[in-house]
Amino acid sequence: MDLDSFFDLTEKALSGDASSQFELGKCFDNGNIVNQNDTQAVQWYIKAAEQEYDIAQKYLGNCYYNGKGVEKDDEQASYWYTKGAEQGYAGAQYSLGACFYWGIGVEQNFEKAVLWYHKAAEQGNASACHALGCCYQYGKGVEKDIEKAVLWYTKGAELGNADAQYNLGVCYGVEEDYENAIYWYAKAAEQGDDGARKILSELKKILSDE
Repeated sequence: MDLDSFFDLTEKALSGDASSQFELGKCFDNGNIVNQNDTQAVQWYIKAAEQEYDIAQKYLGNCYYNGKGVEKDDEQASYWYTKGAEQGYAGAQYSLGACFYWGIGVEQNFEKAVLWYHKAAEQGNASACHALGCCYQYGKGVEKDIEKAVLWYTKGAELGNADAQYNLGVCYGVEEDYENAIYWYAKAAEQGDDGARKILSELKKILSDE
């Protein structure tokens, strides 16, 4: 973004345009054109979020969750995640699912976690696909179902989620399908997963000794 574009964005944000307010918040958040300023970022996210701008609601939830630009407040985080999730924004749906799964700002409820993970996963959110796979693998909020766990791990893995790739490698390893296990461990390792690298090395050594 050049300086002229930034001034144009600021003018639109000051006039009340929600998308511009959100983008201006990101400028302060990331230090783009302006000096990085968490407090200013939050102020602009709030303006956009209060106009029901769903992505801003998700970002604002993140600020409250991380204590970035505001005092850490899990209840406010879950509140803003809820606002974004109810409008259908997948990122907020995933974060709200995580709140219910771990009891962050809300009472822990695995069934509600699964509900929101499903909504996000169905929209192609890779993190939600992985989380949903875990729920099915361990029977959290749903009946334990390894086939469905593998299904969601596969979706998340294909979307590039390293945790899903690692877990999918584990599932194939249990089934002694080492070709697919190695493939997915390698995918996770390429993204910096040290656990996948270690298992991949051990697995290749075992197979080469057979």
